[in-house]
Amino acid sequence: AFVGHANHDFWGHAILVTEAHPSLENAHHVPSWVALLPTVVAASGIALAYLFYSFAPGLPGALAGAFQGVYQFLLNKWYFDELYDMVFVKPAFKLGRALWQGGDGALIDGVGPDGVAAATRSVAQRVARLQSGYLYHYAYAMLIGVAAFVTWYIFNAR
Repeated sequence: AFVGHANHDFWGHAILVTEAHPSLENAHHVPSWVALLPTVVAASGIALAYLFYSFAPGLPGALAGAFQGVYQFLLNKWYFDELYDMVFVKPAFKLGRALWQGGDGALIDGVGPDGVAAATRSVAQRVARLQSGYLYHYAYAMLIGVAAFVTWYIFNAR
């Protein structure tokens, strides 16, 4: 049990009983019938089901037909699964799909592996155009490089 004097260290001051809020003290003064009611209702339901299915096997089907709406509501577990699916599962799937397509597909793959590969391919294609095989092209590229270096050195050397 998580409530009591033995577990005071576990709860610390999370359960605070004061003069203004005596809820734990009031819990000891609940009428006995309130504590016994769930057990009595469950035992009555078990006894009623036993009587119906043992001595009047046609009665459950007749009651289900007479109260079709209530029967379907209880049979479908109060439609709790459908509600849970609509409120939590479907929005979580939509969010997951949006993050997968927009976040992972476009952003991570686009900037990451696919983006780096595309940039490398683009640079390689541009550099390949410079490789003509003619010596004067390479000499001209070196001359431009030396001119750029000298210009940088003149303006940045102090």
